[in-house]
Amino acid sequence: MGTRPGRRLSSIVSGARPNNNIPTLTWRGPDNDVRHCDATSNALSVPFHRAAQARSEASRVGQGNRPGFYWCGQTGEMLRHESLAELTGLFWLDHTQPIEGIAIRPMCVTWRDGLEHYPAVYILTRDGGGRVCDIVNPLAPIDPETSRRMEHMCRQIGWQYLLVTPLTDTTRNGLEFIANYRRPALAPDHTTEIALFDFIGHGKRSVGECANFLDSQRPPRRVHELYHLMWTRQVAFDIRRPLTPQTPLTKGPGRE
Repeated sequence: MGTRPGRRLSSIVSGARPNNNIPTLTWRGPDNDVRHCDATSNALSVPFHRAAQARSEASRVGQGNRPGFYWCGQTGEMLRHESLAELTGLFWLDHTQPIEGIAIRPMCVTWRDGLEHYPAVYILTRDGGGRVCDIVNPLAPIDPETSRRMEHMCRQIGWQYLLVTPLTDTTRNGLEFIANYRRPALAPDHTTEIALFDFIGHGKRSVGECANFLDSQRPPRRVHELYHLMWTRQVAFDIRRPLTPQTPLTKGPGRE
């Protein structure tokens, strides 16, 4: 979210310590007011995708953080990130998840024994579901016990828990390249889109073949339209392999 974060919620959450085995969720509303609820199915009705940031960016000795902003292609929002690892994780989530709404560090989770955790991302999906995501930073890895507790808590609430682990250099390079084409303004018009999918057909075409096809249209189209469809996963490819003109492409899910 674009809201400037305030002080850590852990400094004001003492009055909300759980008195049972159910963790407590603490967040800031749109007016920066602090709110609490138990981590039960009641949390499904809370619009966490609109919550203000629960804490400011972490600063650890030797971590080498590179805080900044990421523009989310699916919502058009500027999202704060606290490290390059988190930035890469946001690329990945924006590319792979059906995002209707998104918030960065929207809550503080507090367990009975005093353990606290600020999950990196909350996603409201297009079907109305919730996904809580942690993004692993190799320089400050998440504790396995915290990850286990988060997974259990999300399952009890009815959310999905995603742990985004570091990507390979090949995957990250390909992801960052096609992310340059995530803006909706780069999408092809309907006529060009249909023609391209007819060209791909039920087999495989390479990036180079599809680029040449777009260039042959009248008026000529540009390869950025292909890359945009690859970003939105309407055109499928194996992002784990190097992205080259020979990369095979197929129709994405729902376009077969």
